Amino acid sequence: MRLLVRRFRCRESGCQRNIFAERLPQIAAARARETARLAEVLGIVGYAMGGNPGARLINQLGMPGSPDTVLRRVKARLRHYDGGRVRVLGVDDWAWRKRQRYGAMLMDMEHNRVIDLLPDRSAESFACWLGSHPEVEMITRDRSTLYADGGRQGAPWAVQITDRYHLVSNLSEAAERDIQQLQMKARAELAKSEEDRRGGRSRPRSRRLTLVEAQYQQCRNARYQRYQAVLELRRQAYTQEAIGEKMGLSPDTVARWLNAPGFPERQIRRDRRRDRARFLQDCQRGLQASQARLHYSPSRIAALLNKPPHQVLKTSQAPELFQAVKV
Repeated sequence: MRLLVRRFRCRESGCQRNIFAERLPQIAAARARETARLAEVLGIVGYAMGGNPGARLINQLGMPGSPDTVLRRVKARLRHYDGGRVRVLGVDDWAWRKRQRYGAMLMDMEHNRVIDLLPDRSAESFACWLGSHPEVEMITRDRSTLYADGGRQGAPWAVQITDRYHLVSNLSEAAERDIQQLQMKARAELAKSEEDRRGGRSRPRSRRLTLVEAQYQQCRNARYQRYQAVLELRRQAYTQEAIGEKMGLSPDTVARWLNAPGFPERQIRRDRRRDRARFLQDCQRGLQASQARLHYSPSRIAALLNKPPHQVLKTSQAPELFQAVKV
């Protein structure tokens, strides 16, 4: 790219620069060796992928550059922040190393940009930062009491609210827990009704298990042993992260098992297979196959409840389920 620009001469004898060249900030910055559009593309790629992956991508796209160049363009985008007044402040965690060490990320919610990163996740550091920014009027945060205490200490005049993401996330988790409780209660009532229907007779004599049933029973026993081991480690005052590392489970699975009132059976997966089998049988018999699923997992039902009704009725294959759960 070649540009033809004008040059100006200064008539002041005391001027240190006698010649001035015309600048085109819309095309390229002063003394830059790349256009503003290319610098913006490198910054976007760096935000999305990082230094090394971003450099490999831009080289494949015909824009050669090093990982340091990509990171410099990312940092250059942050320099545009003038450090002005922050009225609505957002705070959340960011990970130095996931599940090991965390810091605090501070954002200007009105301008949608990161303004600072705190090296640790503590109420003292957050309160100290708020003390130097008395212009903060509103703080959006998650459910953590740590940020709540820091906000009360550093900015007692500020209003604290829950942001939209954590509000929807809290609603989904609460709905999922309630649905799990309802499913377990329904299974217990179904088992009791089956026993009453048999008239309280003793259990039927054992029959020979099929291969699928034997495999399921073996997997259930192994899963039940892991569940008992998790409860035992919890009684020994192990944390959820330590239990997950020791048992080879994710902390979310450990938390779900510890919060469950009993052993969580894997009933939903078998019901899905049964629905699929019924659908294939109807197709083979030439009948009108129903697209509706009879069984949904708690997480799926919670996701349906968080969607607008018009979207659920268009995308869901069982709108009557949504209406029943909504009631």
